[in-house]
Amino acid sequence: MSMPWLHGHDGKQVCKAVADKCGALLLCDMAHISGLVAAQYAS
Repeated sequence: MSMPWLHGHDGKQVCKAVADKCGALLLCDMAHISGLVAAQYAS
């Protein structure tokens, strides 16, 4: 996970820790990635 503002920290771990601390759900918007994958399978 590339997050330049984290400067050397593991982005997944930091985001998960923040979500866990406040009781939130950590979600991912996969629309763009899914579209790229689907385009590879369609061609």
